[in-house]
Amino acid sequence: MRSTSSMSRTLRTTSSLAPASRTGPTPSVLVGLTVLLLFLGAPMLLDRLGISQHYLPLFYVDLIGVSVQVVFMALLNVFFYLDKRRIALELCLLFVLLNTVLTLVTLYLGPTFFGYGFTVSLIVCVLAGLVRLNGALQKLEYSTFMLEH
Repeated sequence: MRSTSSMSRTLRTTSSLAPASRTGPTPSVLVGLTVLLLFLGAPMLLDRLGISQHYLPLFYVDLIGVSVQVVFMALLNVFFYLDKRRIALELCLLFVLLNTVLTLVTLYLGPTFFGYGFTVSLIVCVLAGLVRLNGALQKLEYSTFMLEH
């Protein structure tokens, strides 16, 4: 794009990239609807599968965790697209560290807290990723035109 486009066209393209990455794609809506249906139908689903209703809280916590994981993976996708591999690596390392530590804590606390380590670690990583994405998008024109690649 650098050698064949005018500066105004490139600026228009980059200015449309930031809002598009912030709004998220349509498949997110489908994931949200699936999570909602699973959340509402969880008691019936567990009953039909012959699983005790005692596992319902664990199902809810893990369902929330998996839906947050989809957001985390989408963030990583944006960072790879923007060639921000270092940020993606930092977020993945943060997830590994937090998931390990918090899962060990929940194992120590007992079955009531199972799943919370995974979910909380993902929530923290998504929040950190959103902060880093905001900073990366604010510097998009600078990194596109001024930095040597």
